[in-house]
Amino acid sequence: MSLELDRLSVTSMFHTKYLLCVVYCFVVSGVTANINSLNNDDGIYSECINYGDFAITFDDGPSSNTEAVLDVLKAKGVHATFFINGDNFESIDDQATRNKMKRIVEEGHQLGSHTWSHADLTALSSEAIRSEMLDLESKVEELLGFKMSIMRPPYGRFNDTVMDIIRGELNYSVIIWNLDTNDWSNLANWNISFQAYVDATEYDTNLNSSFIALHHDFADGSAELAAHAIDYVLDKGFKLVTISECLGIPNDNSGVNCSASHSVYLIMLLCICFIVKI
Repeated sequence: MSLELDRLSVTSMFHTKYLLCVVYCFVVSGVTANINSLNNDDGIYSECINYGDFAITFDDGPSSNTEAVLDVLKAKGVHATFFINGDNFESIDDQATRNKMKRIVEEGHQLGSHTWSHADLTALSSEAIRSEMLDLESKVEELLGFKMSIMRPPYGRFNDTVMDIIRGELNYSVIIWNLDTNDWSNLANWNISFQAYVDATEYDTNLNSSFIALHHDFADGSAELAAHAIDYVLDKGFKLVTISECLGIPNDNSGVNCSASHSVYLIMLLCICFIVKI
């Protein structure tokens, strides 16, 4: 009788733990899926998934100012994301440019594609769009050993054809922005560009927003703008993040490309392993 009760007790405990684990799996998976769907239904992001996160991004490099920007980021102890070109202000085939790319990755920043030559993708044929993406992709993979999975279309322009190729065929997430410094048009005065930060965050006193800021590291004063922007953002209480952190996905620089949706399957797998070990 006692042995039978013990068996019933163990069985009941197993069933309880099993049900709790199943419930936990569905709740966590649901939360993950909901977070991922906040602004990713079409694979286009213009803000981070968590309020209070702030991603500073730099377009069009590497350039003659890239290392000065990297010096500022290193001194401030923060990380950013660089959307690079293969042949724009500098050529990726030059060793000095490759060294800058390696430094970006080695110092913990993230790389994203900004296409090979900064062409307006909406004005290109489908084959030319593929070439703009794949030429840079293959060079980066050859040099650094990983495939980028985030990109920013030049001028922020895209259409259905562009998205069908970039998202449907090549599986890139498209990163836009919701804070534009317009630093490319204020080359002589970074203070004008800095005003974009003040205007965007002026009424956000409780960190009820998130931001992806657009900078260009070729712009004169880009390092000074970055330094003041970082101080301002941190003083406001925001957390500076890379795009991978902003979106809740692994950093491509690790050589692992997966989206937030894959984390749902990982969570379910971990739960199964937990059940088996009960």
